[in-house]
Amino acid sequence: MSTLDRKKIKQKNAPGNRSDSGWDHGVEVNSRQVQCNYCKESHSGGIYRMKHHLAGTRKNVSACPCVPEKVKEKFVAYLNAQAEASVKKKRWYTIEEEDDDNDDEVVEIQQLHSSKGRGRHIGSMDKFVTKKEEAKFLRMIDMISRFGIGLKPPSYHEIRETCLKKEVDFTQQMLEEYKVEWKKQVVQLCLMAVEKVCQMLDEVVDRVGKENVVQLVTDNAANYKLVGEMLMQKRKCLFRTPCAAHCLDLMLEDFEKKIKDHKYTIAKGKKITTYIYSS
Repeated sequence: MSTLDRKKIKQKNAPGNRSDSGWDHGVEVNSRQVQCNYCKESHSGGIYRMKHHLAGTRKNVSACPCVPEKVKEKFVAYLNAQAEASVKKKRWYTIEEEDDDNDDEVVEIQQLHSSKGRGRHIGSMDKFVTKKEEAKFLRMIDMISRFGIGLKPPSYHEIRETCLKKEVDFTQQMLEEYKVEWKKQVVQLCLMAVEKVCQMLDEVVDRVGKENVVQLVTDNAANYKLVGEMLMQKRKCLFRTPCAAHCLDLMLEDFEKKIKDHKYTIAKGKKITTYIYSS
């Protein structure tokens, strides 16, 4: 509904405008107060709520006990027609969203919240959702309206405890199936990387001359250990030696983590090292 249409509806239902058929059965007594011509009761909410009063829907207003049957039937039919038109519009909008190929196009919805009772503006919130998500929400509303009166929604406890736990368990179960495949892929990638590094170092040995290479120095990472073992199996005269600097670095890390007395000293040493390198 456009802004112009909303303004027209607002003007039509305004107390100063008597084009609405509801004003034939009520009279304005003060601002937003309308008195029923039949039971003489006054109700707030304008002529819109007066029509519910005459139809006996009890929607935020009591039913009129003195309204003629023909008048009551008239407003019952009128309000039902309005409700059906609103549902059809929501269904049409949902179908339009499903048929749109650009489901991932993001639309911006602005929601302005205000405290009507205190007349205080609370603020605004911009929420970004895709058209596909919005279509699902409208479809949910449509299914709720089809159920009719008597639908019992889940309680707050069921949503935050029972339903949430089921979703978490379902997600974890689904992830377990992928974790197995992820591990296989990681192992394959590691083996491919090890084979590539081993091939590269083997070519370096050939370039330098195998008679001139007796030692391969690497850090203590698992992949380099494996590379060294593979090269030693192929080159019987070659030996792998772990990097002394890396070994000392690992030792200092263990001291820092497991011995509290060294934590402060090592932290100061890191600052000094950083200063020297940066200068």
